[in-house]
Amino acid sequence: MKKICTVLFLCLSIFTSYAQNDELYDQIIDMVEKGSINEAIKQTLPIAKSGDRAFQNLLGYIYEEKGEFITAVEWYKKSAAQKKAGAQFNIGRLYDKRYGKHSGITANDDTAKKWYWQAVNNTDDAKANGRKYALFNLFLILREEGKIEEGKKLLHRAVDEEIDLEKSPCALAEYYDHKDIMAFRLYRISAENGYARAQFALAEYFEEGLFVDKDLKEATKWYQRAADQGNWSAQDRLGECYERLYRKTLDERDLKNALKYYYKAQHDRHIIHLTNIKNDENGNLMSAEEDNYAERFYKEGVLNAKIYKNASEWEDNVIAKLALDSDVDVDIPQGERNTRKSTYVLVVANEDYEYEEYVPYASNDGSVFSQYCKMALGIPEDNVHLIKNAGLNKMKWELEWLKQNIDSKNAKEIIFYYSGHGMPSEDLQTTYLLPTDGFAKNANSGLNLKDIYSTLSANNIESYVILDACFSGTKKKGDMLVSSRGVAIKAKETEPLGNTITISACQGDETASVYEDQKHGMFTYFLLKELQKGRGQIQLGTFFDNVKSNVMKTSVSVNKKMQTPSILFSKSITNWKKRTL
Repeated sequence: MKKICTVLFLCLSIFTSYAQNDELYDQIIDMVEKGSINEAIKQTLPIAKSGDRAFQNLLGYIYEEKGEFITAVEWYKKSAAQKKAGAQFNIGRLYDKRYGKHSGITANDDTAKKWYWQAVNNTDDAKANGRKYALFNLFLILREEGKIEEGKKLLHRAVDEEIDLEKSPCALAEYYDHKDIMAFRLYRISAENGYARAQFALAEYFEEGLFVDKDLKEATKWYQRAADQGNWSAQDRLGECYERLYRKTLDERDLKNALKYYYKAQHDRHIIHLTNIKNDENGNLMSAEEDNYAERFYKEGVLNAKIYKNASEWEDNVIAKLALDSDVDVDIPQGERNTRKSTYVLVVANEDYEYEEYVPYASNDGSVFSQYCKMALGIPEDNVHLIKNAGLNKMKWELEWLKQNIDSKNAKEIIFYYSGHGMPSEDLQTTYLLPTDGFAKNANSGLNLKDIYSTLSANNIESYVILDACFSGTKKKGDMLVSSRGVAIKAKETEPLGNTITISACQGDETASVYEDQKHGMFTYFLLKELQKGRGQIQLGTFFDNVKSNVMKTSVSVNKKMQTPSILFSKSITNWKKRTL
């Protein structure tokens, strides 16, 4: 319970604090998380006494972490008196019986409701997360009291006034019939704001084709988002959707994904003690005869199944490996939070192309790299944009976002990461990144690397371009993208401008290959591995040397071909090796 309260407080405080000294505020949060409570109080107390409502709320949180709940409430009340919605919520939370016992505080739902109502009606702090959390907790109390209509009215207010577009729309949708279009609309609002329960429900609409065109790929997207947040039932449904896609397309990727998620659903560590379970139409666990998916696919002989004695042996040796996460996808180092507020990151992960073959694991490359940026490198979440399967206009739109932050001088540092197809121009004088709606034989359908460099070079800020792509006309699988004769070609390297450093997966006439066992591009895997080992702190020279050495050795031993990462920088840059990414 204490951990939940801490997370809630951080959500309320870090992103809504208007304290002048944001850097000190974040440092104090880190002190508390590291157990330096007394030092945190020493740093916070003078500012709280001066009347700063954010630091008064912060001090209440520190005393709560210390276990001095009465003192915590005293400071929360000082902040609440200045219309700090987060503090009003925090007081209500301490009196809310659903949050357990707190020494010196007598749980009382009427008192909790009083403070929750103050937070909900606090238009002076209208955008604060405290209003959102207070409103939903208030709804839960009203529901427990049997005041259903009053609770529904509150949920309508949450949606209409945009106080809470995460949980409240989903809770309201559940009062409608599944086949009522209002339920669909509410689930969609909630799903798009990140609520796993609603994401599961929205996926069902796409799977059924109710109010939208039937689209299994769109269904898998929403089930995936729910599964990523720990929704076990979504894993099972992902297996079913991917199997249906495989039966339709015979695409081996769909087959592997079906087996992966069937395996994960039946072996998830959170439910491994359960037997004969399945999810019902609402995503709830229920008792049922277990589907022996491995036996079914084993009989079909897919993925070399028949070289194994039985389905169980095949599952252990083949399917289990499909379900494994890469060792860089877990244990992502936790750096100090939000320390690089003037760093902006654009991550483009293009895997599924309309006119060209897909790029294996590009989506995973981009997803995990963006997580490292936020967690290991300390870049604020709002400063990291991840786009997947982007067409040309989408890529240009996101580059414009970077440009606006450069021009406004918000940005002091830029990181641009790309995983996908690259291609040379016909005259081999420049190179292009290929959007998912582009095709390799038409350079005009691509994004010129020169244009990217031109955007990043404005104001001479430090910029890093990381490219897990090759520009030799080959695909990551090694066959040809643009050369009709099957001969790799070497385009002229596009030199960065201004204060930009480019790290590329390979030399001009090589292939940027995949690391099948780790489900990443070879280059991206070792790049992430260095970030993981360095805990986000490593000089660029050492960083690049290690990535290059590991890629060269492993590509020869695993893929039987040479791959040599390269680094380029403009002539104005000196001593680049001592920079820190």
